[in-house]
Amino acid sequence: THQLNTKFSNNLPSYWGKYVTHAKNNMNMPIVTYVELFTHLRTYEEHALKSLKRKEQSFAVVDPLVYLAKTTPTHSTTSPVTVPTPQSSGDSHNDAMLATMNQISNLLSGLQK
Repeated sequence: THQLNTKFSNNLPSYWGKYVTHAKNNMNMPIVTYVELFTHLRTYEEHALKSLKRKEQSFAVVDPLVYLAKTTPTHSTTSPVTVPTPQSSGDSHNDAMLATMNQISNLLSGLQK
């Protein structure tokens, strides 16, 4: 029973950490059943989910291109943007990558004007 409880509690996501510590400190882990441990932790589920939400909001990863799009004024470009089409030759991947890099370069230089 103790091994099962330990394995269960150690495999919970990190946002459950303080609740698992509380359970380990306040329950007799060697004799507590898995169901009792689960039931005890379930009472803290709402709080754990709030902790997760706060953690996600504070550590949100910002996509640099999205950040640029939101913070820089938009300018219309005079040259049309073309999307590379896949080709059957062996160099098609390299050509497509080069075309994409050129498009990004053109877009970034347009933003700097």
